[in-house]
Amino acid sequence: MGNPGAMSTDDPFDNVVLFDVPFQIDALCEVLQADRLAWLHFRDGRQYVAAALRSDPDDLATLLRCAEEWATRHCLGQLRFEVDGRAYALLTGSPMFAAR
Repeated sequence: MGNPGAMSTDDPFDNVVLFDVPFQIDALCEVLQADRLAWLHFRDGRQYVAAALRSDPDDLATLLRCAEEWATRHCLGQLRFEVDGRAYALLTGSPMFAAR
C-alpha cells in the first residue's frame, strides 16, 4: 500500500509551472525562454505558457518574480498559474493595488 501523502513522480508536469495569460502569451514565453525551458502548451481548449523548474530550491521564487515583473509591465492586476496541479493567483502592481 502506497503513502497517500506522497507526491507522484509519474506526472509529466512535475517541475513545470503553467501560466494562464489573457493576452501577449508569446511575449511572456519569450521572456521566460531567455532563462529556462519554456513553451506554449494547449490544454482543454486553452493556451498556457509552460515553464520548467530547475533543481535550485529557490527557482520557483525566481520564476515567479520574473513573471510578476512581466505582468506588471503589461498592466495585469493578477497572474494566474498552476504548480503541482494547484491553481494560484499572483497579485501584481503596486502594493496598494494588490491589497484591494
